[in-house]
Amino acid sequence: MTRTGRTGRAKDPGSSKRLLAPRDLSALLALSAMSGRDMLRHRLTGFAALFMFAWMIALYVVMSLMTGGWSLTDEASQARDPLRSALPGVLLTGIAAIAFMGTTVPIVAMRERGMLRLLGTTPLRRPVFLAAQLPVRLILVAVETAVAVGIAELRGFTEDLDPLRLAVTLVLGTAMCFAFAFLFAARASSSEAAHHATTFLCVALLFASGGIVPIATLPDPLLTAAHTLPPVWFATALGADLTGAASPLLPLPLLWLMMAVTTGAIGIAATRRFRWDQTEHTPAPAPARTEPRP
Repeated sequence: MTRTGRTGRAKDPGSSKRLLAPRDLSALLALSAMSGRDMLRHRLTGFAALFMFAWMIALYVVMSLMTGGWSLTDEASQARDPLRSALPGVLLTGIAAIAFMGTTVPIVAMRERGMLRLLGTTPLRRPVFLAAQLPVRLILVAVETAVAVGIAELRGFTEDLDPLRLAVTLVLGTAMCFAFAFLFAARASSSEAAHHATTFLCVALLFASGGIVPIATLPDPLLTAAHTLPPVWFATALGADLTGAASPLLPLPLLWLMMAVTTGAIGIAATRRFRWDQTEHTPAPAPARTEPRP
C-alpha cells in the first residue's frame, strides 16, 4: 500500500529510508546540468558573484599598492596591509554572493516563471532539487578559494597553512552559506526583490566579517556581539589559515562545531519550508461529521 503526500502524489513507503534512490541520482545529474546551462544563459545573475569577488580583490590590491604593502614582506608591513586584514572577509563575501545572488535569485526566478510548479507535479523530492543547484556553484567557490589561497601564499601572509584545516573550514562555512540561501529561497516569489535583498546582504556581510574594519580591532563589547553572528565564525576560521590570525575569543574547533550545528538546523528548516509554488499549502482537515438530530 502506498501513502499519499500533501501534493497528492503517491509516496513509496521505503523512499524515506533511502538517502538517494537510483531515480533521485538520475534526476540530480539532469537538474545539475540544467542548472549549469541556466547559469550560462543568465550570465548577469550567474556570474555577478564572481564579478563582485574580483572587484573586491582588485580594490584591496590597489589599496595595498598605494600603501606600499605589496612591495614589503616584513612582518610589520604585512600587519598593516589592508589586503591581509580583508582577505578572509572578501572570500566569505564571494562565497556568500555565489550562495545568495547566484542561487537564491535563480530559484526564486524559477518559481516566478512557473517552472517550479511543473517540477512539483513530478516525483522529484525537494532535497534532490536543492542539492542539484550545488555542483556548478561549488566550482565557482573553488575558483574563488584558489584565488584567495594563491594571494595568501604569494604575499606570505601565513607560513603554516594547513590544507586539511582550511578544507574543513571551507566545507562547513560553504554549507552554512548555502543552507541560509536555500532558506531565503524557500518561499520568496519576486526575483527582483530577492536580487536587491541579497545584494544588500552581501555588502553587509563584507562589513560584518571584517572586510572593512578588522574584527580584532573592535572594542570588547562589539567584539563579543560580533562573534554571535554566523558569518563572523566563518571569516574568523578562514583567517586562521589565510592570514595566520588567531580567533580573539573562540577556538577553531568550537567555530567548526557552531557552523555544523547551524548548517544542520537551517538546512532542515529550508527543506521543510520549501514550496514549489506560492499556492501550495497544507490541505485543511475535513470537517467533523455530525449526526442529524432526531
